[in-house]
Amino acid sequence: MDKLFGNWYSSSGFTAWKLHTREDYINFAIVVLIGILVFVLAQRRINKHRNYQDSRDRVAKRLKKLGGPGAECYLDMTVHSKRDARPCEFLHICGNCVYAVKVFWWGLNVSGSADAQRWAFTSGKEVRYEPNPLPELEEICVSLNRMFVRRGLNCVPVKPLIVLADNFGSSHSHVSGTDCIVAYQDLKKWRKANPLDSAKGLDIKAVKKALEASFAASELSDK
Repeated sequence: MDKLFGNWYSSSGFTAWKLHTREDYINFAIVVLIGILVFVLAQRRINKHRNYQDSRDRVAKRLKKLGGPGAECYLDMTVHSKRDARPCEFLHICGNCVYAVKVFWWGLNVSGSADAQRWAFTSGKEVRYEPNPLPELEEICVSLNRMFVRRGLNCVPVKPLIVLADNFGSSHSHVSGTDCIVAYQDLKKWRKANPLDSAKGLDIKAVKKALEASFAASELSDK
């Protein structure tokens, strides 16, 4: 390695005037091309997985790992109750709460407010607008609470959770009026701030059983 690069690189840094020979210039060009190739391949990989499905799967895997014993994530299920059948993209059950989850896969900066109709998602100079997910998540929470009560489970904590999971970089929320938004890179900090034993007496097995029975009832009603 020293023989290959010693003419134009040392511990003190790169010195262009040490590119003396034709071979030096060829070797340097090869290094530059390899660097560009690695960058392009990494960029392609990031773009390939920069989509809703991969981001949601990544969030589900992380939440389940952080959720403690018995934690579970349910994707694309329908909660059935006597009044309605509520489609749920993402539900997370852990030791302290049931979360109705919304994942946003695009946007490094998010701005808006809890009562705004739309939120702005920005990545570089590009801006996209998405409907405020809070009203829909709150409706899901109401349906879940209603279902739990009818199945004999009172006082089950149910909350909305919004995860910003753009794999292009670190996401940041500037949405006012709500504290239920967390960036993917901050999920460990979020879990420490919401300890699993904060809801003492929560029977996670009974909660999962009630949810799964509700899913099954919904499937039967669809047939």
